[in-house]
Amino acid sequence: MGIALGVAVYVGVSLANDSARRAFEWSSQLVLGRTTHQLVNVRGMLPESVYYDLLTRGVIPNAAPIIDEELRLASQPERRFTLLGVDPLKETHFRSTIRSIPGESASPTALMVKPASVIVPESLANELKLENGSALNVIAKGRTARVRVVGTLKDVGLDPNGSSGLILADISTSQELLNLEGFISRIDLILTPAEVENLQLLKPTGTTLLTATSGNAAF
Repeated sequence: MGIALGVAVYVGVSLANDSARRAFEWSSQLVLGRTTHQLVNVRGMLPESVYYDLLTRGVIPNAAPIIDEELRLASQPERRFTLLGVDPLKETHFRSTIRSIPGESASPTALMVKPASVIVPESLANELKLENGSALNVIAKGRTARVRVVGTLKDVGLDPNGSSGLILADISTSQELLNLEGFISRIDLILTPAEVENLQLLKPTGTTLLTATSGNAAF
């Protein structure tokens, strides 16, 4: 009986680990979308000016600024979500994650026209009975803030108990929530081999170009 119990526990742990691994992989794929490379600051957050400078110079034609930080529910602070701050005008080119809350047509641009708005996982909207315009209190960097729900995300990447997943906002809302005005986490890129070589020559000092799938430096 002891051996059987040990096997059962081992199988249970293995299944739980496999489930967590698959959830992580699906979540990573959802966040990456069509991204091939990422430009990051080796010392932390990336000044937003780097993105605009490279974009204006035509160095990164297919690029999207990203904020990728932790967010919690004020009502259930043990539940951790990833706040993904995006440029709504660029988002559909990189990721296809958005669905609408019944009665409201949601799109990434809704994040721009409605201040302090977010798009949440479908299961969270159902659980908390969130409708279009519903208020949601969140905790970001230890500070409590109120946001408004304008759409839902596919539940791909949620762990089995729904304690994690993505919450989408635009860059300005994310910066305000996190007190990160003027900074982003990284720049997501869709690059050809020639564009990779060009960016390696022109990227600012202190930044590193990573391959999106492996997280390793691109050479």
